Amino acid sequence: MNRNPPRDVTADEIETFRRYGVVCLRQMFDADWIARMQDAVDDAIANPGPMALNLNQGMKGKFHGDSFVWTWQPDFRAFIFDSPAPRIAQQILGASERVTLFFDTLLVKEPGSQAVTPWHHDQPYWPIEGEQVCTVWTPFDAVTRDSGAVEYLVGSHRWGRRFQPQSFTGDSRYGASLEPVPDIEAERDRHEFVLYETEPGD
Repeated sequence: MNRNPPRDVTADEIETFRRYGVVCLRQMFDADWIARMQDAVDDAIANPGPMALNLNQGMKGKFHGDSFVWTWQPDFRAFIFDSPAPRIAQQILGASERVTLFFDTLLVKEPGSQAVTPWHHDQPYWPIEGEQVCTVWTPFDAVTRDSGAVEYLVGSHRWGRRFQPQSFTGDSRYGASLEPVPDIEAERDRHEFVLYETEPGD
């Protein structure tokens, strides 16, 4: 299993991340990591942690969520600390010495799930401020437009606004202390979007 990425993140990729708020890096994790983590995901679903949630919102299809999985599942811990993930984050953020893990999240939405992932900014979910923060999202199965590839609103991280976190369960667990997320679907013609179809290892 590779500990370092097979290549460095390029200056163009770093600039894309800063301008778009997202960048797709292809094949940064080798096949051994993918096979190990596919088994680890199955184990984490079969043996959920204390923060596991059913996110299907009463709709058809399984949508499983869990957090801080690395604290009790050894393969997730290995992936966080021994895979290329820390080095990728370090390069993307331009960190000179280290990056600090805040937490991990496992999301598994089976094909055909009708549960909707709401539009959201990641940062209002976190008790941190600043711009030296990123999410390293890694698929362990192929993800296409039809099977639920994530869509991003380009540049929204530069709006200078903090939006109310949206509960993936559909409830109001986060209260209502911030500005509501705009109706993105109603104003799609005003924005630029990007969607990456991905393979395991991206």
